[in-house]
Amino acid sequence: MSGRVIQRRFPCLKPKVLVLTDLPRLLVMDYNGRRLLHDVNLAAESPSSVSSDSTCVRECLNDPALQVENRTEFRLCLGGLRLRCRDHDLGSEAWVEQIAAARRHVLGQQNGAAAAGSV
Repeated sequence: MSGRVIQRRFPCLKPKVLVLTDLPRLLVMDYNGRRLLHDVNLAAESPSSVSSDSTCVRECLNDPALQVENRTEFRLCLGGLRLRCRDHDLGSEAWVEQIAAARRHVLGQQNGAAAAGSV
C-alpha cells in the first residue's frame, strides 16, 4: 500500500510518499519515491497522550499511534515521527486498518520471541 499522502507544513510543497510494505515496514519517501527519508519502526512505542478532539480509533484498534481525523485524513505518531496524512482515493480508515494490522503482526512476533526466549 502506498501513496502521496503525507501532508507538508507548507501547502506549496509536494506531499511525501508513505509506503507500507509486506515485511511489514513503513517507509517515508520523497515525492518521487526515489529517496528514503525515514524507515518507521512499527514496533515503536506510541505516545501516551492522544488528542481528544479527533475521532480516535483506539477503541477498535487499541492503538493510540493511529488517529482518524475524518474520512480522508489521519495522523500517525510512531518512533518520534508525527505525520499528518490525507488520502482521497483509499480513505483514512483503509490506511489505519492496514498499518494497525502490520503493527499487531510485528508486536505479536516480538512477544512470541520474548516468550520463547524466557523458557
